[in-house]
Amino acid sequence: MADLKLVCFGDFQVTLSGSRVTAFQTDKTRALLVYLSIERQEHQRATLAQFFWPGYSDESARNSLRQALHQLRQLLHNDEADPPWLLITRNTVQLNSAAPIHVDVTRFQQLLAACTTHDHSALTTCAVCLARLRQAVDLYRGDFLTDFIVDDSDPFEEWRRITQEQLHVQMLDALTQLADASEEAGDEEGALQAAQRQLSLEPWLESAHRQRMRILARRGQQAAAIAQYERCRQVLAEELGVQPDAATTALLEQIQRGEFDKTGRQEDGKLASLVRHSSPATHNLPAALTPFVGRTHSLAESLGLLQKVRLLTLVGPGGMGKTRLTLEIGRQLLPHYPDGVWFVSLAAITSQSAIGMAIANTLGIATQGGEPGTILGQFLQQKRMLLILDNFEHLLGGSGEGVDLVAALLQSAPELQILVTSRERLNLRAEQIYQLPPLTIASNATLEEASAASAIRLFVQSAQSIDANFRLTNANLAAVLRICKLVDGMPLGLELAAANVGGAALTDIADAIVQSAEYLAVEWRDLPARQRSMRAVFAWSWQLLTPDEQRALRQMSIFRGGFDLRAAQIVTGATLPLLTRLMHKSLLQPQEASPGAARYLMHELLRQFAAEELSASGDRATVEAQHGRYYLAYLATRGLRLGRWEPKEASAEIQVELDNIRLAWQWAATHGGLAELDQATYSWWQFFQFHGLEAEACQSFALALEGVRRQTTLLAANAAADEEYVLFGQRLLAKLLAIHADTLFAQGRDEEMAAQAREAIRVGRASGGVEGEIFGTFVLGRALQELNQHKAAGDLWRQTIQLIQAYQPSHPDSELLRDLNWMAYVWLRGDALHFGDDAGGRVYMVQALQLAQALGKRRYE
Repeated sequence: MADLKLVCFGDFQVTLSGSRVTAFQTDKTRALLVYLSIERQEHQRATLAQFFWPGYSDESARNSLRQALHQLRQLLHNDEADPPWLLITRNTVQLNSAAPIHVDVTRFQQLLAACTTHDHSALTTCAVCLARLRQAVDLYRGDFLTDFIVDDSDPFEEWRRITQEQLHVQMLDALTQLADASEEAGDEEGALQAAQRQLSLEPWLESAHRQRMRILARRGQQAAAIAQYERCRQVLAEELGVQPDAATTALLEQIQRGEFDKTGRQEDGKLASLVRHSSPATHNLPAALTPFVGRTHSLAESLGLLQKVRLLTLVGPGGMGKTRLTLEIGRQLLPHYPDGVWFVSLAAITSQSAIGMAIANTLGIATQGGEPGTILGQFLQQKRMLLILDNFEHLLGGSGEGVDLVAALLQSAPELQILVTSRERLNLRAEQIYQLPPLTIASNATLEEASAASAIRLFVQSAQSIDANFRLTNANLAAVLRICKLVDGMPLGLELAAANVGGAALTDIADAIVQSAEYLAVEWRDLPARQRSMRAVFAWSWQLLTPDEQRALRQMSIFRGGFDLRAAQIVTGATLPLLTRLMHKSLLQPQEASPGAARYLMHELLRQFAAEELSASGDRATVEAQHGRYYLAYLATRGLRLGRWEPKEASAEIQVELDNIRLAWQWAATHGGLAELDQATYSWWQFFQFHGLEAEACQSFALALEGVRRQTTLLAANAAADEEYVLFGQRLLAKLLAIHADTLFAQGRDEEMAAQAREAIRVGRASGGVEGEIFGTFVLGRALQELNQHKAAGDLWRQTIQLIQAYQPSHPDSELLRDLNWMAYVWLRGDALHFGDDAGGRVYMVQALQLAQALGKRRYE
C-alpha cells in the first residue's frame, strides 16, 4: 500500500511511496500541506483561504486556495489513492485520518503523550517510557520547519513560530528527563550526551552545564569540568549579559577543591613513556620560501582572535593563502607557547580515523597500539601549545570522527589552542570563524596607491621571481590592475598569472584569463599538484561536494554580479540550507546588500569552472531559460514605479540586478523569447530613459529588434504557425522598431530614425500593433523636426494624441500609450514656442502637467 511521509523537523521533506515529492509550485502549497498534516481536524475553506491569503478579497483568496488544493491533489495523486490523502468538499478540507500518513511531529507528540499517561511510579525508572523518549528525541532533527517562511501570510507565520516554540520546549523537557534518568542509573555517557544536546538547543541552559560539570568531575576530568564552566560563563555573558548563578559557581568551587575527583587519574609521569624523543625544538614550522606579503590586516585580526578563543578556523576557497597565513601566525606566536607551535598537514590524510595518528606522529608520541585520541588527550592535558591543522576540508562529513577529536582535545586540554585551515567550517560551538578575504585593489588606483596595495605587491613580487627586471609603471598599471580584478584578488591566481610574465604581454595575459581559467597553470614542483592550476584548485573542491551541491553550483554559474535567495530558488531550485552549506564551503560569498536582503556571490574564476561543468551537464539551455524568464519578469514588475511614482527606488532595485537583467535580455533576444521581451520592453525603456543611457539603449534594443525580426520571419514562413502568435510577433516588432528609432535621436541619425519610424507605423497598422503604430508616429515627428520639417512634426504629434484617444479605450492597460500622450503634449509645447505661439505653448504645458500629475510622475531629483 502506498504511504505518505512528512518530515517537519529540520528541512521539510515529503515522500510518497518512498519517492521524494519536490515539485511544489508555490511555498503556500507546501505550507497548506504542512498545516493540514499537523492540524488534523476539518477546516472550513473560507477560513483556510483567509488564513493563507490575508488581505485578499474573498473571491481571490478562495480562488488561490482552489488552485493550491488542485496542485496538491495532482502532486499526491490524490484521486488515484485508496483511501485518498485529502478529503475535500465544497466547504471543507482535511487530511484523511484513515490514510497511511506519517508525520514526524505527530509521532513525536504521540510518544511524549504516552509517557505522560502511562501508569508508572517514576518516569526515570520506567524502561518503556524511557524508550519512548529516546524515539521521540531521535525524531527531532532540527527545529520545526527550519528556514520555512511564507512571506505574505502573517497568520501562518505566527502559527509556525508558536508551534516551533512549543515543540522546542517539549524537546528540551524530554532531554532533561533522559539526562536525569541516565545520571541516576549511572549511565554517565548517556547523561553527558543528553545534556550536550540540550545545550545545542539552548546554549545558556545552566542546569545542563552543571550536569556536565558534575559528571566530568566524577570521571576525574577536572580540567574538562572547569572548561565546561568557562563555556557556560562565556555564553551567558555574550548572549544574555549575565554571570552564572550561585549554584553553578558553588559547583565550580567544589570541583576546584577536588571533591569530585574520586576515580584517580594517571600521573603525568606515567605519560613519559609515550614520548619517543626529547627535543629542545618548540615547533616544526616549515621554512618560508617567499616573503610574507599582503596579509598584514588579516594577520593582525587573527592574532587578536587567538587571544580570545581556543579554536580558530581560517576559512576560504582554495588558493586564498590560508596555509601561508597560518605559518606566519605560528611564527609570530612562538614565544607565547612554552610547549610549542606544531604544524600538522592533513592534505595527504584520507580517513578521519588517521587524524589522531597524524597529530601523534607530529608531536612524537608513541601510541603503542592504544587509541590515539585518548593518548593525545592525556598527553596534552597540561600543555600550553598551539596546534595547526592544515587542509581539514576533505575530512569533514561522514562520521564526524575528525571534528569530534578536535572537540575532545579542547575539552581535555584547557591550555591547548587549535588553528585550523579549511574550505569549510568545522561546525563546533567552540569554533571562531575567520573568513579570509581576497586581496582587493580599486580598478582606478593611481601608481602610488597601487604600489602600496597588497594584491599589486604580491603580483609584482611573483613577477620579479620570473623576470627580475619587472617593475610596476604607469605604462603597465592598467593591465596589472585588470589582472588583479579578473582573479578577484585571489593570491594563488595572482601568482599563477604572474608566472606568465616575460612569456606574454600583460594585456594578453588578461585576455587569456577572460577566455578561460585554464590559462592559470604552472609546473612548479614545490607546489602541490592540486594547486598548480586554478582548474585543479576548483576540481579539489568540486569532488568534495554532494551531487545536489554540484548541481546547484554549476547552475548558479548562470548568475552575473550576484543573486539573492529567491532567484536561487526559482532559477536553480536551491534551498537556503544548501546555499548556506556552499557558503560554509567557501564556494559562495555573502555580498553586501540592503539591510535584511541576503545576496550571494561566486568568485569569477570559480564561476568559469562551474560554467564549464554546466555546459558539460547538458542543462545550460534549461537554466538559461529559467534565468532569463525570472529576471525579465523581475524587470517587468518595476516598470510602473519607474515611469510613475517611485523612479529612484525602482531604478535602485534594478541596478542591483543589472548584470543579470542584461544577460536575460540578451537570452530572450537571441532565443526568440517574444513573450518575455514584450513584458519587459516598457520597463527596460523606462530604465534607460531615467538614466539617460542612450547608447546602451540603442545597442540593447537593436539586439532585440534583430532577434524579433528573425523570429517573425521564421514564423511567417511556417505554414503551421499559430496565426495569432504570428501577429503577436509582428506587434512586438512594431513596438521595438519605434523604440529603437527613438534611441537614434541622440546619435543624430535622423534619416534612419525617420525610415524606421515609418516601418513601425506600417508593421503596427498591418498587425494591429497599436503601440508600435502610435510610438512610430510620435518618433517620426521627432525625426522630421530634426530635418527642419516643423509643421509636419507638429501635425504628427497631434495625430499621436488623436490615435491615443481612439485606441486607449480598447487598450486600457497600455502604460506606453499614457506616456506617449504626455510626451506628445510636451513636444507640442516646444513646437508652439518655435512658431512664436506663446499662448498655445502655455495651453500645451498645462495639459502636459495635468497628465503628469494624473499619472503620478515624480520629478527626477
